[in-house]
Amino acid sequence: MKLIKQAFKENYKSILSGIFLGLFVFLLLVVFSCKSAEPKTASSDLLKGKSCILVIAPENFRDEEFVITKNTLIENGAYVEVASVRKGIIKGMLGLEVNVNKTISEFSPSDFDCVVVIGGSGAPTLLEYPEVINFVGSAYKLNKTIAGICLGPMILAKAGVLNGKKATVFETDDSLRIFNENNVTFLRKQVVVDGNIITSNNPKYAKEFADALVDLLSKN
Repeated sequence: MKLIKQAFKENYKSILSGIFLGLFVFLLLVVFSCKSAEPKTASSDLLKGKSCILVIAPENFRDEEFVITKNTLIENGAYVEVASVRKGIIKGMLGLEVNVNKTISEFSPSDFDCVVVIGGSGAPTLLEYPEVINFVGSAYKLNKTIAGICLGPMILAKAGVLNGKKATVFETDDSLRIFNENNVTFLRKQVVVDGNIITSNNPKYAKEFADALVDLLSKN
């Protein structure tokens, strides 16, 4: 026993070093195993080579619909342009300011893979601009992916994109009237996908809407 105690005293530093080294290696293994178990994030190249144009009202577009949709597309590798019916600073309903450099008339539908009409209380005013209706309708005829959220689907309906299709929209007397006048089957759902068309009925579903858009674009 004395020999054991003496040997321990003489080698305790080496023993402690071995213990600490073992603990260090163990911790490293735990950290790396946890990292390898983390869920994989969406590929940033999923939409590489795809281009999208977001159309917003000249005032009072819905901020989170714009931000979430734009960021989700960019994060997945898409190129995004923003257009309206006038240039300059445009304010959203919640105060977001967006600097629009080009009007919708300065773009061609053939240059984009998808057209997205952002909603908000100002979105119905886009019905008064033939250049917006013609742009969306032309994009549809070119078999582009078309999307609208909140009150945005009203513009899709007016452009003939939703004729004979299933879609959703933020419910107002005017939005339901536009749907009825343009032969749209209204569904009271968060997100509706019908062919290459996506609609959503509320800003709180902006993320689900954007994810559905990414999924559809990645397949086309």
